[in-house]
Amino acid sequence: MVIHRAAIWALAGLCLARPAAAQGPDYTSAPGTETLVSGPVHEAFASPLIYDPRPTAVVAKQPPPPIDEVPPDQKPVGANIQWIPGYWGWDDSRNDFVWISGLWREPPPGRQWVPGYWTPAQNGFQWVPGAWVPLGQDAADPNAGAQYLPTPPDSLEAGPNVAAPGADFAWSPGYWQWMGDRYAWRPGFWVQTQPNWSWSPAHYNWTPNGSLFVDGYWDRPVQTRGTLFAPVYFQQPVYRQQGYSYTPGLSILAGSLLSNLFVRPSYGQYYFGDYYSQSNFQQGYYPSYSFHQSRYGYDPIYAYGAARNGGNPGWSNGLRDDYLYRRDHAEARPPHTFVQQQSLAQQFSTVNNVNNVNNINNINNVTRNNFLMARSIDNIARGPDQGVRYEAVAADRRQEYARQSRAVNQFREQRFRQEGEAARARPASAPITPSRFDLPRSPIAHQAQTQAQPVAPPQRPNVPAPRPELRPRPAEAPHPRPEPHPESRQFGPGHPGFTPQGEPHRQPPNMRPAALNQPPDAQAQAQQRQLAMEQQRTQQAQARQQMQAQAQQQAAARQQALAQQQAAARQQASTQQQAQAAARQQALAQQQAQVQARQQALAQQQAQAQARQQALAQQQAQAQQQAVARQQAQAQAQQQAQAKQQAAVAEARQRAQQKGQNQPK
Repeated sequence: MVIHRAAIWALAGLCLARPAAAQGPDYTSAPGTETLVSGPVHEAFASPLIYDPRPTAVVAKQPPPPIDEVPPDQKPVGANIQWIPGYWGWDDSRNDFVWISGLWREPPPGRQWVPGYWTPAQNGFQWVPGAWVPLGQDAADPNAGAQYLPTPPDSLEAGPNVAAPGADFAWSPGYWQWMGDRYAWRPGFWVQTQPNWSWSPAHYNWTPNGSLFVDGYWDRPVQTRGTLFAPVYFQQPVYRQQGYSYTPGLSILAGSLLSNLFVRPSYGQYYFGDYYSQSNFQQGYYPSYSFHQSRYGYDPIYAYGAARNGGNPGWSNGLRDDYLYRRDHAEARPPHTFVQQQSLAQQFSTVNNVNNVNNINNINNVTRNNFLMARSIDNIARGPDQGVRYEAVAADRRQEYARQSRAVNQFREQRFRQEGEAARARPASAPITPSRFDLPRSPIAHQAQTQAQPVAPPQRPNVPAPRPELRPRPAEAPHPRPEPHPESRQFGPGHPGFTPQGEPHRQPPNMRPAALNQPPDAQAQAQQRQLAMEQQRTQQAQARQQMQAQAQQQAAARQQALAQQQAAARQQASTQQQAQAAARQQALAQQQAQVQARQQALAQQQAQAQARQQALAQQQAQAQQQAVARQQAQAQAQQQAQAKQQAAVAEARQRAQQKGQNQPK
């Protein structure tokens, strides 16, 4: 019987899950926010490799400024665990930006984080990805700083051309290496996976100033490299309020992440959650296993899982079966938001009382109906069965991390200015020339090891020498990459049935593993082992079909019970909605009556005001008439006074004349 590792993780998380009341703070009550359990993965946590990196897709909107982010009060135990702040990511389904929350992360040894940024582009903005670049010790170090190179030719990578030396080997793809004046093809090679270490191959990232070369390095597996938090959608721009800060609190479960992982090459990043619909595939969201097997690019997470499950040929096909089942059964897909997860958890808890799923045969069905995507960091930190231990973070230490986050954003702005100025200084028609920026030390960098820290990573694998005789394909003969095909069954390197590719980038004879040159007896034994594994695979396929049949029967019973519950809930909700509608109508009628009363009162007030205005007008007219009458009376009085004065003067003159006449001469 085949039990997928992701299924065990999912079941473990399911057993540890509790209703929301037991998960600590309610992460759905923040006003103006919506916590998501489906969305982009922080690129500092993990990023896929695109063989032929090109400028990312352009979005029309301008991203908001970064949010002031404060980490939670729980972190994984480790002297090298650091907090990396979040950034804005574009969400097609909302036609808006979502905040990709920060995360706890152990930096890869000898690496520092150079964060990505949004840069203006024609008709919008486009994302320039971040990268873990070498942490050079001095200017003489050839790996010091950020190395920008001309755009490399289309990749010749087509997968392994020789069988793996063992089941626990992962293929590291070839790449074009800059030789000072031109590119030379460096073939791929097999890397033996190491306990607690995952190999990240060399690759290029697109930037406006050329292609940023990132050499291969060892990193921690996804399960132990840090704590990834759920993204959040701000329905209202509450982050613009003065003094606002955001603290993520929901951790994405590793098992759910790995069993619901997608790659979108046009944006150069991972996505997790529900991207199972056919429209998602048409938009370029590819299941990670299909993306890796198509040779469109390279998925380090899938490569590590395939190598660690090298003895189980059904591992990759199990991922395929789960994807196809969820693609064709929408009810088996994970939720999109934390609110939906809580609702599904409550429904599942009710249905579980009717149909017990304690039987181990139901593990596959639990995986396919995997709705538990995230849990609160407080709940995870208190869990006794966690593989990662957590410790409390003091308030002053959290503020110190917040200040470091602001320093990372300043470092991001400095990179944006340097690359933008270099790109603008180069004429549009001029070719890109190699350059190196001596960026300051990133605030996020691997610290020097101490005795209290884990052991050093494995030694770097032996890399084949470049092949100068291999030339790039002519520009007039493009080599399109095969699109992913999720339906096809394929075997990873090292599995029975795997066919090496005969491409011109094959390893030289002296680079081929010695295990291939086996004596006849060893070859016969290898054939017998392959035949036995074929028989085992057939038995496993039959067992898986039986499990699927049982799971479908149990799913049908649960769906029937769930349908009854949903019908009752809908009827109850309809009754409540009708009552609420009646109450709203009654309240609306009261409001309308109040409005009419206010209108009548306002009309009366207006009539009274008009009457007062008319009375005032009459008073003003009377006053004016009285003033005119007074003025006329005053004029008459003045005329009479003047007439009297004139009469008096005339009379005086007459008396004077008479008096003069009466005097003796």
